[in-house]
Amino acid sequence: MPLGGGSSGIGVEIEGKPDQPGQGASAQYRVVTPGYFKTLGVPFIAGRDFEPSDARLALPLIRWYPQQPMPLEFERPQAVPIAVVNESMARRFWPDGAIGRRFKVLFSPWITVGGVVADMHTVSLRTTTGPEFYLTASQEPQSSMSLLVRTAGAPLDLAAAVRTAIAGVDPALPIASVRTLEAIVDDVFGRPRFMSALLGSFAGIAVLLMTVGVYGLLAFTTAQRLPEIGVRVALGATRRQIHKLVLREAAMMTAVGVLLGLLAALALGRFIADQLYGVTPTDPTTLVAVTLLVIVVVGLASWPPARRAGRIDPILVLRHD
Repeated sequence: MPLGGGSSGIGVEIEGKPDQPGQGASAQYRVVTPGYFKTLGVPFIAGRDFEPSDARLALPLIRWYPQQPMPLEFERPQAVPIAVVNESMARRFWPDGAIGRRFKVLFSPWITVGGVVADMHTVSLRTTTGPEFYLTASQEPQSSMSLLVRTAGAPLDLAAAVRTAIAGVDPALPIASVRTLEAIVDDVFGRPRFMSALLGSFAGIAVLLMTVGVYGLLAFTTAQRLPEIGVRVALGATRRQIHKLVLREAAMMTAVGVLLGLLAALALGRFIADQLYGVTPTDPTTLVAVTLLVIVVVGLASWPPARRAGRIDPILVLRHD
């Protein structure tokens, strides 16, 4: 299943590159059947899908150690072993074209690349997609399998019909579970969504505290400067000039805060890198967006004190002082 495990890493030998065996050349592999990629909507970049004619007599295809006996009927004429590889594997081992190229899996016969498909996140959304190839079950049979069914209606409404169809093939076949792909994706996203919601809540509280803090600080400092502001007004300062006086102080605080915040984000962002998907800890769009958010919030929090300062009566302030 996509995002449901079921893939394994294995050593590969690329034809024409004898220096690769034993030096870390490996790939993930999965065993599927014809129609797997069409069902999931995975496009073919080149080549073809598996066909019934790819079925072999000698099974299994992979021999795990040289002393393992050859499969029965291996000497009889049969279909050439075919694999479908993903873009990452094609790009890494055959940058000039993968169709028709060959590789071995441990002690298997040479396997020919018949198709190239787009990369999929088969293990985790946070895991970088690496080389991966697919074999068909008629070449490498498995002891268990997952059946993928695509429908235009509600997926679970088809469950009873699928169970009946499987029982028609073999009533003894056990069915472990029936799940939708959406449920599998929800399970994979569960922890990241929780962390995103938690961090989002903390961020919201931080913005609220910042708003209240900036407002309170400016209100306090503005009140402390009322005699000065009164003198300025008495000497002819306009309301707009008083607004600029207060907002200039807020702008200085904002500049220092944004600078320190950006430095802290660049220094500490790597500690949450494993919680991010599709974005880096130093993503410029995110940093610019947050900087603009801080500027807007400080501006909104600074305006009420600046507005009150511009409306003071200099006579009352100076008389009180």
